[in-house]
Amino acid sequence: MRSMFKNSNCILCNIMSGFEFIRRINKSRAFKLYLSRIVLRYVVENIDDFNPPRANVEIHEMLKRESGIEDPFIKDKNDQIAFSSKIISCLKTDPYNTSTQNLKHLLALAAYGNGLDPLVLGYDLNYEALEVEAKNLKIMLNDADKFINALESNRYKRILYLLDNVGEALFDLLLYKNLKARGVDVFFAVKPPHETDVTINDFTRIGGDLSHVLELKKYPLFTSHSILPDVDLIISKGLLNFEDYILNMNSFKKDVLVILKAKCNVIADYFKIPVGSYIVKLYQPIS
Repeated sequence: MRSMFKNSNCILCNIMSGFEFIRRINKSRAFKLYLSRIVLRYVVENIDDFNPPRANVEIHEMLKRESGIEDPFIKDKNDQIAFSSKIISCLKTDPYNTSTQNLKHLLALAAYGNGLDPLVLGYDLNYEALEVEAKNLKIMLNDADKFINALESNRYKRILYLLDNVGEALFDLLLYKNLKARGVDVFFAVKPPHETDVTINDFTRIGGDLSHVLELKKYPLFTSHSILPDVDLIISKGLLNFEDYILNMNSFKKDVLVILKAKCNVIADYFKIPVGSYIVKLYQPIS
């Protein structure tokens, strides 16, 4: 599994993510060059055993520490929230409709939301194209039926939901409301400021229930699974969480529902699907 992340695109993607942090901050050119050298030095020092999810976190932690800026992605987040709110308003989806077909639609929307990511190398975050796509969603790799069968057999009574980008979290909240209406206890996990991911403050402003949220101190979560609450299933959103899960899946025995968009060749090739495809994949390790 680790070999899939030896691809040079994974390394370049992490460099790009760090540079996008630097590009957004209001600092002198000299200071930005200093930060850029920090990113490149980190990559060189870790090139022989490059771990994309760990690198992504550590690069951004270094940049936050050196710059004194916690969250340079506020505008990106606001744009995501505005777009998602518009799409949800147009779709007029009822999250409390507990029909099987509606649950499948909400799972598809959760995957669709993962397209709101400005920090994947080679991926064009095009809001106009995404708006058109929302009207005819197709999930290329779809374990929705498998998940729903397990859910309806009461296999999943408590779920931990790993949130990703703030814009997609509005779609995740629709799925949460549906699961709650089915009697499932759902807890969300958010991070400290990291790229355009949901923070505790972001979660509040999009209408999240603070009584059902866990603020992660260490992440990615699968690397630090000693902090996991007692749940039956983890819903894992996005690329960082997926990479982290794949690297740790042999030692991880809980069911995991992976929901994301294949925004790069590395993930598309792994699943043998076209770039841009949506994924709802259920992993059920043998105990």
